[in-house]
Amino acid sequence: MARFGTRKKAILTNGNLGMIQPLVARSGLGAHLDACLSADEAGLFKVRPEVYQLAVDHLGVARERLLFVSSNGWDVAGAKAFGFTVGWLNRRGLPPEELGVRADYEASNLLELAEMVVSA
Repeated sequence: MARFGTRKKAILTNGNLGMIQPLVARSGLGAHLDACLSADEAGLFKVRPEVYQLAVDHLGVARERLLFVSSNGWDVAGAKAFGFTVGWLNRRGLPPEELGVRADYEASNLLELAEMVVSA
């Protein structure tokens, strides 16, 4: 996470915060995050644009300046369609799903992705 420098970092999940926050705390990620956001707040699930808008609203960053990272093709497609810059964590080296959009970055892990983004 340090590779991303002072950029704001958050989790945006379809899970509820009661489930996610203990996992974040146990993983040690909490110290590196500016927010942990749940689709529950919008009363909808990703890939609805209102859910992605939560990140824009909470972080105060324009959607086109946000890097959204996911290992799920459907989430990559939803975030890209919303207007985010998108990184796909393709851990298994699979071909991209044919969902009408492509990620801006593709990496096998978060460190590799960070290196790509920082050097871009």
